[in-house]
Order: sequence, then structure tokens, then C-alpha cells
Amino acid sequence: WVYLSLTIDRVEAETETPYLQNINELLTAIRSIKHDSVNHYTAILGFLKVGMYEMASDYVKQLLQETTDVVKVVDGVKSPAVSALLHAKMAVCMAERIQFTVHISSQTQFSFIRTYDLIKVLGNLLDNAIAATLEEPEENRYVTLNWEDTDKERYLSIENSGPTIPDDKLDEIFQLGYTTKQYGEGGVGLAVVKKVIHAYGGKISVYSNSGITRFHISFPI
Repeated sequence: WVYLSLTIDRVEAETETPYLQNINELLTAIRSIKHDSVNHYTAILGFLKVGMYEMASDYVKQLLQETTDVVKVVDGVKSPAVSALLHAKMAVCMAERIQFTVHISSQTQFSFIRTYDLIKVLGNLLDNAIAATLEEPEENRYVTLNWEDTDKERYLSIENSGPTIPDDKLDEIFQLGYTTKQYGEGGVGLAVVKKVIHAYGGKISVYSNSGITRFHISFPI
């Protein structure tokens, strides 16, 4: 266990991936939005020039709906870092035709966890969820994040469509080095997540059945 803990610590220190990856994804999303905006303005101008006012109106309505959906993803998020992360993952999901839904009613939003640790947890779980659901046809792809407080616990759950994890592997997925990806990639993220959650006195569990996988993180009140 000492070796395992030290190995995870070393991996965390060497990679620094949570922040860097999310920053890069956010910058990519910003560049994409800028590029798309020019195309949208050009299309609207084209409709107006030829008198296709109804088409122009419908086009603008679609853009407004898409913008509203993006804003809703981070509605109520208190941490700027978490907000940036969710925006970045939203951009990835939109590009991959994944339905990304976020429900946040938690008032604490795990404020007792350091921002850096919280980003590691959210980033790893969302990356895994996105990678898993990409194995589904486009019409079946979804990722849902629920973040709530109850009378008994503060919890976060992330659910996705994708391959079912066999029952006899549910405990193994949190072990350092275990991976279901090709060529032995990965095998670190969930071990890091479990270590962080346990360090703050929380629990993490996983449910996987009939093409649905859900990770549940909870902290007692």
C-alpha cells in the first residue's frame, strides 16, 4: 500500500494533466466558437440578402437555443475552475455528438475539497465517461452529472451510456494499472480519484448494468 500510494503521488506530480488539459480544451473551444461565429454571421447575412427572412429567423433561434444549452451547463457553479472544466467538456461533447446534461442543486459543491483535487476528480470521471460513451452509436451517447445535497450526504454522480463493466471487475477498476483501453493506455485516473475521495473522508462506488455506468461519490453530513 505504501508503494501504491507513492506511485500515485508520483504520477500526480509528474503529469499535472487536470489543469493543463482543461485549459487546452477551453482554448480550443474558444477558437472553435470564434471560427463558427464567422460562418453563422455569413449564413444569416446570406439569408437576408436574398429575402429569406423566415430562414434567417429560424437560424437565429437555433443559435440562441444552442447558446442557452451551453450556459445552462455551468448555471449555479460557484468555482471558476469547475466552470471552465465543464465548459471544456461541453465543447468536447458537442463535437462528438454526446448529450451532456448537468444538474446542480448542491449549495456546498464540495467546497471542503481543494480546487486542484476537485478538478482531478471531475476531470478523470468525465474523461472516462466521454471515452466510454463514444463506443455507442451517436443517438445513444449521453453523459449526465448530478450534484446534490440531501439530509444525510453530499453527493456527486456521473452516469454515461457505454460498455457494461463486468461485476467481477467493478473493484479492480480502482486499482493502479487496471485499464480496459487498448494498448494498455490509462490505468491511473480512477486510482487517483479514489485516493482523493478517501483522503477527504468520502466514499466512491460504481454501478454498471445494461449499458449504463454510474460513479457515485458521497460525503456524510
